[in-house]
Amino acid sequence: MLRNYPISVRIAMLLAMVLIFVLIVSSAFWYGMNTIRDLGIQSTETRMLDGQRDKIKVATHSVALLLQKSINPALSQSKQDSVLRNLVDQIRFEADESGYFFIYRGTVNVALPTKKERVGKDLAATADVNGILFVKELFRQASSGGGFVEYVFPKPGKGDVAKISYSEMIPGTETWIGTGVYVDNVDDARQEIRQSIQSFSSRLLIGIGIGLGLVLVLVIIPSSLAIRRSITKPINEALKSVEKVAQGDLTVVLNDNYNDEVGMLNRSLMKMVDQLRGIAEQVKSSAVFLASNGGELKSAVEQMAQGASEQASGTEEVAASMEQMEANIRQASDNASQTEKMAVQAALQATESGEAVQQAVEVMRSIADKISVVEDISRQTNLLALNAAIEAARAGEHGRGFAAVAQEVKKLAERAQAASAEINELSRKSTEVSEKAGLIIQGLVPNIQRTANLVQEISASAKELSVGADEVSKSVNQFDQVAQQNASSSEEIAATAENLSKQADNLNELTQFFKV
Repeated sequence: MLRNYPISVRIAMLLAMVLIFVLIVSSAFWYGMNTIRDLGIQSTETRMLDGQRDKIKVATHSVALLLQKSINPALSQSKQDSVLRNLVDQIRFEADESGYFFIYRGTVNVALPTKKERVGKDLAATADVNGILFVKELFRQASSGGGFVEYVFPKPGKGDVAKISYSEMIPGTETWIGTGVYVDNVDDARQEIRQSIQSFSSRLLIGIGIGLGLVLVLVIIPSSLAIRRSITKPINEALKSVEKVAQGDLTVVLNDNYNDEVGMLNRSLMKMVDQLRGIAEQVKSSAVFLASNGGELKSAVEQMAQGASEQASGTEEVAASMEQMEANIRQASDNASQTEKMAVQAALQATESGEAVQQAVEVMRSIADKISVVEDISRQTNLLALNAAIEAARAGEHGRGFAAVAQEVKKLAERAQAASAEINELSRKSTEVSEKAGLIIQGLVPNIQRTANLVQEISASAKELSVGADEVSKSVNQFDQVAQQNASSSEEIAATAENLSKQADNLNELTQFFKV
């Protein structure tokens, strides 16, 4: 907010704040002096009252001891009282002689110099204007070893005045003695002290005020005005120079002989002006250069834009061809994959067929072995039938039926042996054929396996070729996009070059504003 005001106004505000601060400090000092004065008067009054208390206590005690020595125990009570009265009646103290001693026996008065008519009377019921039975209170204090009582009592020529009294017993007797002082004596002394302190503090404060006024008028205000001029004058000079710079005059020279912050500011401004002068000259030469070479840049950019457009169209054709080739390679890869699956399936089936043929050969061999067993059985049966016929012939008539059976068994054995021979021959031929078929299939399986492997390699190559073609297609597409962007950027650059040529002309006109 302060930045909205001139520096001179801010310095004036600072001076006003200094004045306000001086006034506040002076007021605080005045208040402090008055407070110290009041505290001093109060403390003096308290000390004076304490001094009066000590005074009447010491005086009462001294007189009590003196009266003790003055009393003759051999005298009667009345004569002793007369001696006491004679001793205290003439004793006076205080400047106005308002101080005196009084003596009582219990509450009966023995000596009262100011009112002798009360001698011999019981004054227990005597009270002051506030209702304090001061005689009874003094007797009670004296009976307790001595003490003070404050009450109001008539003072000759002034009426009722506050009074402080002290009482104590006269040693060795039943009487007690007391005395007191009127508080107005303390008030008069306090008033004199107050007037003295007020007079001193007033003279002191007036002297301090005059001194501050002289310092303010002779030192602070002239110094503030001089400081104000030393700040505002060079700042105004610098402001005028900056205004000239703002109007394009870069030939200004600022006073940099000051050694303060303003001198530093002027030196910085001179550096800025020198730099601006150099920048303006460079900008002017650059503007002339841009204006002269803007047309050539425009032509070069237009040629580059045309080449970029042709490159973009050629790249689009290459991208389309790559997409077609990629589709063909992908189709070949799919066919190779299907062929690979078929070749693998055929190799598996050929292997299974070879195993089946081998198993069939083993079965035929087992059948041949079984047929050989049957042939042996038939041969043995034939021998048994021959033996049976011989035995039947030996038996004669009894063995004729058995011979007929043996003959039938022999025929069956011969037929079985012939059938076994035929089956054995067929099994032998079947085994040979199966073995040949197994050998052929075993020779075919490796060829089929190699074919499957070759098909797998072809399929893998086709896949790699498809991946490579895909990457090439992506690269071509990216190159096509870059070419399209280059063509678009070339057009934008051509437009920018034209705008740059116009801006260079404008800049050349603007640099004419500066005076270097």
